Amino acid sequence: MPTEAPAKPQKETWLDWLPPGMTAPPPEELLTREQLLAEARDAGLDITPRTFRSWETLGILPRPVRRWHQGAVRAIYPRWLLHLVAIAHARRRDHWSASKIAADVRERTGEAIALGVMGRMEPLPDGLDAVLAQLAARHERFAGTRVGAVEVRLLDDRNRPVATFTRTLGRSRRS
Repeated sequence: MPTEAPAKPQKETWLDWLPPGMTAPPPEELLTREQLLAEARDAGLDITPRTFRSWETLGILPRPVRRWHQGAVRAIYPRWLLHLVAIAHARRRDHWSASKIAADVRERTGEAIALGVMGRMEPLPDGLDAVLAQLAARHERFAGTRVGAVEVRLLDDRNRPVATFTRTLGRSRRS
């Protein structure tokens, strides 16, 4: 009896990974592969172009969209893909199998997008710090408990946390 060949990974682009109703970032926010890898290096991730392309082939990361960008047709990516690269890098370092990494990375796309959007919010919009400080002060007044930080959690459509934003004494931390 002949054995079936393993299924080939789908050739999905990052556009295919967007949640329903979400649109692509504007062209000026997209990065070339070289720019994305440079940002990964700046973040301390040692990812070679060859490794990056192999992760795309294996379905660990989505493929690029090819468009006219900065004077030529280029492979382009949204900045949020950097979060998925970091997840894949960490899982690979922990010796996860390619199929488990691919499933985990795909599952965390919404989180990566949310973190990417929050990354564009630095510094926080005018007035948001004041609102968060007012919430903390109100709680301190009524509950008598000192508030050292305010945490905002983003939930998906099933009420599962996908990202957390914490504002602590004038400095921010994303997780």
